[in-house]
Amino acid sequence: MSTSINPPSGGNRNTEFPDGLPSVRVAVVGRGRVGFGLHEVWQKTLSTCHLPGRTEAIPSECDAIVLAVSDAAVMEVARRLVPHASASVSFFHCAGALPADYLGGLGVSYGAIHPLISFAPAGEETRVKGGAFSVGGDEVAIVRARSLVEAAGGFVLGEPGSLHGAGYHAGAALCANGAAALGARGVAILERHGVSSRQAEYAIAALLRSVADRIHAQGFPAALTGPVARGDTATVKRHRDALSADERADYDAIGPLIVRLASSGGELSEVQLKALSRIFGS
Repeated sequence: MSTSINPPSGGNRNTEFPDGLPSVRVAVVGRGRVGFGLHEVWQKTLSTCHLPGRTEAIPSECDAIVLAVSDAAVMEVARRLVPHASASVSFFHCAGALPADYLGGLGVSYGAIHPLISFAPAGEETRVKGGAFSVGGDEVAIVRARSLVEAAGGFVLGEPGSLHGAGYHAGAALCANGAAALGARGVAILERHGVSSRQAEYAIAALLRSVADRIHAQGFPAALTGPVARGDTATVKRHRDALSADERADYDAIGPLIVRLASSGGELSEVQLKALSRIFGS
């Protein structure tokens, strides 16, 4: 059984603003990947977008100040900037693991805006359009956050204020970094079979993009392919035999997750599920 996934539409529109969300003048603080990435996106769509350093003056006309700094530095930077900012400005942090009200005790409008996006290094383009953002904060901040997300071409994930925190962030980090780590293992296996490093990286990148496309179009478990999804235990056994001990350990670690996903579609028999579980020791 598969689930059809339609791209989110209209999720950023607020019915209080029938002509569209109000424009927001934003300053992005931070010179890392997220700071540069958001700056590049917003400077194309918003009338003012500055990228000051932590010690530079914040433009007085700004409606929103986005702190794209490390989790540990968020409060320190905010406390340093609040006295120099307009009383009407909203301060946002981009730390998905911190609560949306983390800046709530500073006496200013506060919020959080976290992009579920893997940002490229400065100088390289990141595809932000179509990406998800979790947002939260007070009422003013949430309206401004929606405007910022809309200006980036993204969509607001879930209900505002419902996501930020370690649990939500763990899910995002597990997916993003887990995919990168598994991709690196796949590249290493291809290299061991004579493929050049760059060719292997391109091949695995293209494979991961195709998986993402299937998830976007069809959802789970339809995006799952391969021998586990088919209940082909003979091929799974051949896979394991062909791998080194370290590679087999990784294969076996992820195997039970694949089995559970495959079983959710209801297309594998009990005999197949039990055989697969025995192979992976689950």
